[in-house]
Amino acid sequence: MRNIFLYIISLVLLVLVGCGGGGASSGPTSVTLSGLVVSITTLGAPNPVASVQSGSATGNTAVDGSFSLTVPSGTTSVTVIYTPSGGSPTTFVFNFPGLTEDTDLGTLFVGPEKVTVNGLVKNQVTSAPINGATVKLAGQSTTTNSSGSYTFSSIPYDSSVPANFFALDGRAGATGYFVRLFNPTNLPLTGVATINDILLQPDSGIAPPGTPFTISGLVGPAGVAAGSKVDLVQGSTIIRSFNVGADRSYGFWVPPGTYIIRASKPSAGLTAPDITVSLTAPTDTVRRDVTLN
Repeated sequence: MRNIFLYIISLVLLVLVGCGGGGASSGPTSVTLSGLVVSITTLGAPNPVASVQSGSATGNTAVDGSFSLTVPSGTTSVTVIYTPSGGSPTTFVFNFPGLTEDTDLGTLFVGPEKVTVNGLVKNQVTSAPINGATVKLAGQSTTTNSSGSYTFSSIPYDSSVPANFFALDGRAGATGYFVRLFNPTNLPLTGVATINDILLQPDSGIAPPGTPFTISGLVGPAGVAAGSKVDLVQGSTIIRSFNVGADRSYGFWVPPGTYIIRASKPSAGLTAPDITVSLTAPTDTVRRDVTLN
């Protein structure tokens, strides 16, 4: 009887091991990779369509430039091959961290030519170079070195419509700094374009950051606005202050959150009612005018 009991226990253990012991799943083995391919020539969908490849997964862009591929979990790149009418194929590789879930890569630019783009990322307050900043342009991504410099070796370009190069959207960011949006500022010469220095504003301190502002407005009345001050308060702490000039404007660049706009001119004994504003996304902007009385 004892031998039979041990035999049954052994069978149960084998079943549990074969089923993984009821443990948690290790995650999906495949994910969906999607995005939108845009031609720098037309700033629209590539025509003819572009080929999209990632490992053994292949496909073509749809009429609107979109694509979708089922790829293995952990995939780190996608290749887009674009062949303009009457031209030669050009290949663009877009790298990203290993995928663990369905991911939309956003807009990926392609074109009939390639140029090198370089530049520097610096601290807006101290002008010191920022090491390890992430810079994205035309759907591609890279990081800065200890000198604050970065290089893209294959940014799309079309010499027949050079102005479209300025339409490429870029963004730069680093830990401890606000994200900065930018566009190319110079056309390439001998295949190389240099971007004006990208200045990142630290996310601490009360000094007003540079434009573009996410919270902005005018202070009134016109005759007394100059010399007033606008504070941006979060909780009970003043996190930004702006000294208003003759143009009556103020502005702050802050991450998503809820803030209080508080304006005053102590020298004249004037204040304005507090205004509460909320930003829910980094691209949100809020315009609020305030009136001193």
